[in-house]
Amino acid sequence: MRMHPATVTITCQSKQILTCHITIPGGHDFYLTAVYASNSNAERTDLWCELIRMQHSFSLDTCPWVVCGDFNQIMHPSEHSDPMITHFTSDMLVMRDCMRQLELFDLRYQGSSFTWSNRQPADPRSKKLDRLLVNNHWLAHYRNSAATFLAPDFSDHTPCHLNLDSPLPLAGTKPFKFFNNLTTHPSFLPLVEASWIQAGTSLHQETGLSVLSAKQKILKRELLKLNNWCSLGNMSTYLEGESPRQVGIPRDATLASLWRSGSWHLPPARSERQVTFQLQLSLLTISPETYDRHNTGSIYSAITDQHPSVPWHKIVWFSRRIPKHSFLTWLFVLNRSPTRDRMREWGLPIDLVCVLCNSVAESRDHLFFDCPYSWEIWNSISHHCSHARIVHGLTRWRTSAR
Repeated sequence: MRMHPATVTITCQSKQILTCHITIPGGHDFYLTAVYASNSNAERTDLWCELIRMQHSFSLDTCPWVVCGDFNQIMHPSEHSDPMITHFTSDMLVMRDCMRQLELFDLRYQGSSFTWSNRQPADPRSKKLDRLLVNNHWLAHYRNSAATFLAPDFSDHTPCHLNLDSPLPLAGTKPFKFFNNLTTHPSFLPLVEASWIQAGTSLHQETGLSVLSAKQKILKRELLKLNNWCSLGNMSTYLEGESPRQVGIPRDATLASLWRSGSWHLPPARSERQVTFQLQLSLLTISPETYDRHNTGSIYSAITDQHPSVPWHKIVWFSRRIPKHSFLTWLFVLNRSPTRDRMREWGLPIDLVCVLCNSVAESRDHLFFDCPYSWEIWNSISHHCSHARIVHGLTRWRTSAR
């Protein structure tokens, strides 16, 4: 990271981290922590604890803070190139919990998703061991910042470049949409074949995914031409230079919005191009099946498996609900909460004893119904509410959950 002119002051350092206070003229001061984590799980645990202690010591949760470097640990199975890695390990969860407690998250970045490789062609493996994490205060002051993971050089890790003023992606760019009706066009298959062959002749020196990407880009341009429903081509291009106010048609208008009661309803033409456009439009007719509106819920029900309604659905999903509370209640009813008995089934080496009463194994039913500490909380709540209503509600929850 090039920062000139800038003042860098080392605030603390240890075996695995180096933290600096950086002052940039005309910018906001921030802290940067460089990480070089150990290969040992025990020493990495010390690293997580050290980061938490350092955050409290320097009040890093109140100022811009960057934590970057080699963490020697992935946080998700997808960050490993081995397709056999499909489940979370205890080391992944420990690192994720630490970053959540520190309120750190990955800054938007470009480049490779894997930042380390073993450089062994016979048995290649890659992981995302290097990260650049920031907090909310960083985004508040450096909202245009971005990270770029460059190509590796002499090291088996990829270098990371932090840009404090990177241009944001242009908003409003419309993605390419493939319409299924194009497959019924008589020119569809010949066009695809011709475009594919044309791309292959111009990319004879390329290999792999670069060829596929280039062919798709060429095919995209040709399909956009095929999708024109009018011989005049794209209407925005044809009427270029005339604003929607001059044309009298909103920019987001559809053909169905201009066709009512079996005829076109168009504003008076104000130019020669508009006259030509309306003449072309008058040659078209739209059948009712063409522009019928469909309910999203009915379409979703048609393409998904239908299941009978459960008696507790109104307890979880109701109007004016708090989404987070409903989701947690839904997990609780289905017994999908991360209680200790379930985490033991996932293979995590944890103690089964309930952390509240420290007497029996922690499960969903024990945590919410049988734990003495939990019932003391419910009794305290019942003093401020209707006691009968609280007891009746808990009884319904327990019956529904079981």
